[in-house]
Amino acid sequence: MKTSKLILILLIFVSGGLKAQDPAFSQFYSAPLFLNPAIAGGSDRVTVGMNTSINLNNKLYPYVLSQFSAVLPVRLKGMRNKSKYFKNGYVGGVGLTAVKESTGSQNRIDVSGLSASTAYFTQISMAHYLSFGLQIGFVKKAVNFNTMTWGSQYDTDIGYDSKVMPSLQLNSEKVIIPLANFGLTWYYNNADFTRFVKANFRTFNGFAVSNMNKPNQSFFDDDASQVPMLVKLHGGFSVPLSDNFEIMPNYIIMRQSGKNQINLGAYASYYMGENDRESSKYYQVQLGSWYRFGDSYIVSLGMEMKNIIFGISYDVNTSKFKYYKQGVQKVEISITYKANQPKSVHTRRTSHPLI
Repeated sequence: MKTSKLILILLIFVSGGLKAQDPAFSQFYSAPLFLNPAIAGGSDRVTVGMNTSINLNNKLYPYVLSQFSAVLPVRLKGMRNKSKYFKNGYVGGVGLTAVKESTGSQNRIDVSGLSASTAYFTQISMAHYLSFGLQIGFVKKAVNFNTMTWGSQYDTDIGYDSKVMPSLQLNSEKVIIPLANFGLTWYYNNADFTRFVKANFRTFNGFAVSNMNKPNQSFFDDDASQVPMLVKLHGGFSVPLSDNFEIMPNYIIMRQSGKNQINLGAYASYYMGENDRESSKYYQVQLGSWYRFGDSYIVSLGMEMKNIIFGISYDVNTSKFKYYKQGVQKVEISITYKANQPKSVHTRRTSHPLI
């Protein structure tokens, strides 16, 4: 990668005046704890998953973003009879998320993070549920300055001189940033009730705030560069069109540093076998499409069996900025494993990205 482009990315990365948005996945629904810590509540089964997003145009800039999440349900015996439809004592969940982001050749800019989530899940009426989540963790941002050259190291007569020390004095090659995030999610599901046996409409909507503590991320001495808060609104709903076919429109709206990112689209599911997630013959194919306003089109293909969900998506950038004239093309792969649902009476299924 050309030095000028790398310096441009670095300035956006650390400058107090220029604020870049936090990274995001195209398959945001398959990275639940990366999306909203409240999603750790709402599924009474163990779930693990990962996403990897890779920029295919390495001539523009090498870029890789990956995440791994695990959710463990929490059950309390004293809560066994508190909920009419969760008689196994389910009250929420805890989760762990690891993130890694690499930019530039030789991973010149490297970001990694680890966070823990906890969520409380409660039933507020027959078909309405709420989940409240808190997430704390840290992010380590590191830059490999040994592979970079600076304008102060160039001489008009001899050109680049490695013996000249850069005029830019940095505090360190890495900085560790503590983070605190909050979220809530509302679920609605009138399925599985006798009088609503044919009404399978399900929906969820969530709100999350990241970087509530606005930590300092600057590499420079005597300078402050706060990580701006990131606000997210997201949701979706399912509409069964037949016993074997349903559509699931969904959206995400993110705002950070006065900039908005909006993804709007849907995916359609066709059930090849039995439409019962607990059946060994359960199998479905998913086809989706989204538009990230002013930025890119996204298409995806997914397959789901009883315990495994696999997805692959492709981004084509549509930005008219000169820097992106070559086009950013990105591929993302996700895989999720779901343990078998506990054997308990009247365990409900909510509308939930994990299930």
